[in-house]
Amino acid sequence: MKKAAYVMFIFFFTILLILFMASGNSTPSKGDNCNSCHDEGDYEISADQDTINTQASTEFTIKITASGNDLIVEARSGAEDNDEFEFNEDKIEDNDGNDDDDDNDAIETEMKITSPNEEGEYTILIIAREDKEDKPDMTTLEITVIVGEVNPLDLVISFLSSDFIDHLGVYLGGLALMLLTISTILVVIKENKFAKTHGYLAGTSWILTLINVLALLTLGIDIWTRWEDLFLVFHYSHIFLGGLGLVTGFFSMLFGIAAERKYAKITGYLTLLCWWGAFFTGYLLIY
Repeated sequence: MKKAAYVMFIFFFTILLILFMASGNSTPSKGDNCNSCHDEGDYEISADQDTINTQASTEFTIKITASGNDLIVEARSGAEDNDEFEFNEDKIEDNDGNDDDDDNDAIETEMKITSPNEEGEYTILIIAREDKEDKPDMTTLEITVIVGEVNPLDLVISFLSSDFIDHLGVYLGGLALMLLTISTILVVIKENKFAKTHGYLAGTSWILTLINVLALLTLGIDIWTRWEDLFLVFHYSHIFLGGLGLVTGFFSMLFGIAAERKYAKITGYLTLLCWWGAFFTGYLLIY
């Protein structure tokens, strides 16, 4: 029995680890190639500073250098916090009046930007892209702008409102699944010895999953339309299995507290199966 438990642990942990490594860039809003929708090509972009400290409603300057064929440098509206800023020029074309580099396929420019009128931490996204509108090759540059004095709580809020939110389901769901798997294996190895540890780990797993569900409902993540163009069978299976596991996990805790081991095991195994199924269907949704 112990050998079987060790095999189960190695098998589940290996699968989980592989999936996490494979989906490390699973659903971010933006990345080095704009959410994998664009090829990077031969485009490069850099700035003279990556973090700027300024005051509210104050003009500052960023020196941008970029290169690439048929080049355009652009601070596109709607990207990151760009709409919070005022740009003297948000689109520079190769060899136009704002390009200080006379060479072709190279741009050197000074962007004059006015900061927001509210203090906080912001992100400006600037792209160097091909001069075409249909999925141009491009690369991106992110610049952090700190307006005024930012306290630690503001930094936490900024972090929670960033791309972290797009990965929240993977972080919380994956951790919950790992804890539940480990707690199940410990009970299989020696139930009497690890019963209390099993309760702590499985209970934490259930709480993390509850937080995951509440986060989906309260952080503006539309679970019903987010993947509307993908495989709906995986989408609704993911929601159903995750929800069913939450219910069976709750009953498993109740049965465990009441020392009803038979029913606690049945609902516990159902929870484990449902959450592994939810994780796999969620993984299929990503790809």
